[in-house]
Amino acid sequence: MSTEPKKGFTLVEMLVVISIIVMLAGMILPVLSKARRKGVETECKSNLKQFGSALELAKTDNNERLPGRLTNLYPSYCDNKELFICPADITNGKEGGKPDSDEKKDWESDGDETIEKGLKINSSYFYEFSEVECKWNFEFVGSAEEITGDPDGKPTWNQVKYYQLRHGDDWSRDIEHFFYPEDRFPVVRCFWHVFNTNVQRDKIIKNLAFSGRVFESPTKWEDGAFNN
Repeated sequence: MSTEPKKGFTLVEMLVVISIIVMLAGMILPVLSKARRKGVETECKSNLKQFGSALELAKTDNNERLPGRLTNLYPSYCDNKELFICPADITNGKEGGKPDSDEKKDWESDGDETIEKGLKINSSYFYEFSEVECKWNFEFVGSAEEITGDPDGKPTWNQVKYYQLRHGDDWSRDIEHFFYPEDRFPVVRCFWHVFNTNVQRDKIIKNLAFSGRVFESPTKWEDGAFNN
């Protein structure tokens, strides 16, 4: 009876196998990462589309005006709190719709207490038509009197954005555009994909337009508003 020991893998063979595994992993992981990113973007766009439907319903009950808060849609026009969280948002809405921004409180009310209903709803999404007072330099859009009808008025973002949509601003008027197209004027925006992908930032922000269309834009959406 032979007592010759069984041959195992040599060191060289083991190194070859390990090298092949590492090479395959290097090929597969980027594909999986890209697929996951696409899935996250698709879910975010679906959220935006659902916001569009809910906002249209809200407008019919509010003399065709958008509500003062995005979170006011809950629960009358959407009954799912998860809709307000983008899957790319690692904070689950706690940072609000414009993360890492010192101007966040001036730009939005969502992510704060929804006083009217006694609810606390976090939101990943940036709402352009908030009823928060506009402390930004709104005069490039129009004067306080033009926007509010009162020379001493303090315009809200809601008022500023409606005026900008209907009358343009200094930049658009300079190129002889006296209003913005509704399908490229954002109402709801998602900035979270900027912080979670390596995609070039010239077309990264997800937006819901006033018309209900979902589109992508530069961070400064006005730069692409009149492109064909």
